[in-house]
Amino acid sequence: MPFAATGPWLPALAREARNTFLAVRVLTDRPRLASREATRALERAFGSLGVVSADMYPVPGTHTADATISLPDRLVSPAEPGPEADALRMLTRRLDLPRQVSNPVLLTLRIGAPQLPPTQLIARVKASGSQDSTIDLSVDQSGLKVESPHGHVSLEVRGGAVRVRESSCRHRTCESLGWASRPGDELICIPSRIRVSIPGSSDSGIDALAR
Repeated sequence: MPFAATGPWLPALAREARNTFLAVRVLTDRPRLASREATRALERAFGSLGVVSADMYPVPGTHTADATISLPDRLVSPAEPGPEADALRMLTRRLDLPRQVSNPVLLTLRIGAPQLPPTQLIARVKASGSQDSTIDLSVDQSGLKVESPHGHVSLEVRGGAVRVRESSCRHRTCESLGWASRPGDELICIPSRIRVSIPGSSDSGIDALAR
């Protein structure tokens, strides 16, 4: 479960967002700096587009700090053109990523989460180089393998939630993220370029900062 992401250092949380959904995730040992720099990079790329929610998860152990930006249909590559990639390059440069860190947190900043009726109990799966797919979260199952040209993950579904059970990546941070079950939750393996997301948003239209 995320711990409370409260405090004056989280900027722009109450600003009105556009309909486009975008999420920034930073595995970092400096969450205040990461939040500030992520917001600065997004504002430079998109102007008035504002952050509407934030979560932080502790990730014990030694990991490779890194950042990613995800859109509804793909993960943004820092090598591509466009404002999303510009923001990602600026963020990784200012935070000196990637690098090894101990006991980091996974900071997630979300913008304009889309709505989805809660009756659709599914997860969407996006793997680089593969066609999008969905997982039925109403059926318990394990050993669901998702592959990309960069690696693979094994998923487990139980009680309407999904988690990364195993990953082929070296640092396996995604295995430490726990269960995703709420609209707007996502599991991302950055090295394998695989994303599992729960469509929708919270009942209030934006996600709570702490649950």
